[in-house]
Amino acid sequence: MSQKSIKKITMTVGVGLLTATLNPTFLNHQLLTELPVEATTSKITYTDEQKITYNLDKVSLTAEVASYAGLAGADIVIPDIIVNNGQTYAITSIGTYAFSNSGIRSVIIGNNVVDINTSAFQTTTAFPDYYKKSLTKVVLGAKVQNIKTDAFAGNAISSIEFPNSVLKIATRAFANNNLTELSLGSNITEIMAKAFQSNQITTIEFADESLTIVDSAAFSGSPVQSLTLGIGVTLADDVFNKTSPLFGQLSDLPTDGIRTISVNSSGLFDKSWINSDSSQSTSVSTENADTTPVSSSNSVEQVDVASSEST
Repeated sequence: MSQKSIKKITMTVGVGLLTATLNPTFLNHQLLTELPVEATTSKITYTDEQKITYNLDKVSLTAEVASYAGLAGADIVIPDIIVNNGQTYAITSIGTYAFSNSGIRSVIIGNNVVDINTSAFQTTTAFPDYYKKSLTKVVLGAKVQNIKTDAFAGNAISSIEFPNSVLKIATRAFANNNLTELSLGSNITEIMAKAFQSNQITTIEFADESLTIVDSAAFSGSPVQSLTLGIGVTLADDVFNKTSPLFGQLSDLPTDGIRTISVNSSGLFDKSWINSDSSQSTSVSTENADTTPVSSSNSVEQVDVASSEST
């Protein structure tokens, strides 16, 4: 190698130590006077026109929503992707406390977001009225899987549609909102303690087969009147603590069929179920009957209880 052809060597490496072995060709080379090492990081930040700041990962080409510095009362749209310096990043998560106390009015979450992290939208009040709950509308993206602890707690959300991608709703995720109806996606597996505590929920529908665990006090403090359970769903006995007084011990219900529990027009408490292999159905209705269901191969059984004490 000709010495005249070597002027400068520049290397860009990640943060850390650089270890190298020089070829004898470079030893005592008079023209080679510097070997700069430019340390770079794979993490950078980017702020969009909505005043949302993102943490960008240059290796995975993903982005996380980090914070919001825009105006209160805004309607926010979290896009599927952002482009920075010609590079495209998929927005896959919303970070801890990203919009907490931001005062935003609504949010549409992009279709690449998988994780909504702890307290991401918790209590979106803002100066000067920290007692006014501002967040009323949430649209979840098609890939959301995990909604973590307190993610949307303490807002004024009145309705929400859960995509089938949602797998887990963590502790207090939607506590202290204004939800009135709840229809959960077909792939959800777990609803953790107090997830929907202190809402206005009157009707709950669980999809068949997917949901296996509904944890302690998940729906406590809501005036639940109608409940439909998919095949295999199990409930803790205090799931409906401090709700309708007619909801009592529910862990003894059979899990091999679709079950419906409701308060009928006469104020009586109906429990009915149909086994998963049922081709025919019959029904029995009595007052003040034992509410413990009796399993049979082809049956629908309904029990009317005239007072909450019977449960």
